[in-house]
Amino acid sequence: DKLRHLLIKLKQAAVIYCNKPLAIAGVFCLTVVMQLMVITGFWILGKSMGIDVSVRYYYVFFSLAWVVGVIPVSIGGFGVVEFFLVLMFTRIAGIEEPAAMAIALSQRAVWMLTSLPGAVIHLRGSHLPGEPDGLHVPQDFSVDCEDKVN
Repeated sequence: DKLRHLLIKLKQAAVIYCNKPLAIAGVFCLTVVMQLMVITGFWILGKSMGIDVSVRYYYVFFSLAWVVGVIPVSIGGFGVVEFFLVLMFTRIAGIEEPAAMAIALSQRAVWMLTSLPGAVIHLRGSHLPGEPDGLHVPQDFSVDCEDKVN
């Protein structure tokens, strides 16, 4: 019954999104632009660290590293993304390993630091629907659909 309910909600979401192709295209374009901005920021960070390679390497390496990072062999791609970035920057872009390690670890630190506000919001429960304090959650919101959250 839970699976059926979940599939019904998934189908409803798909129908809503398929009826708004311009919204999907807009969201896709916004996602691409935002990722390009983030990677450009890492390129600027790399330049300030003395890593003088083309921004194209950053666009390719970071995009591929983040895709490789979703392979479920570690939590959040920890270690996998960094290893991949060091490998790509040293073998293909030709930079020294310490510099490659510095940019790889810097991108992890940036993601962790920028995630802290979201962690606070999540831990406080402010993202949940319901009361302003975020503590009351409708039963339908629960993944278990029968067990109350909070």
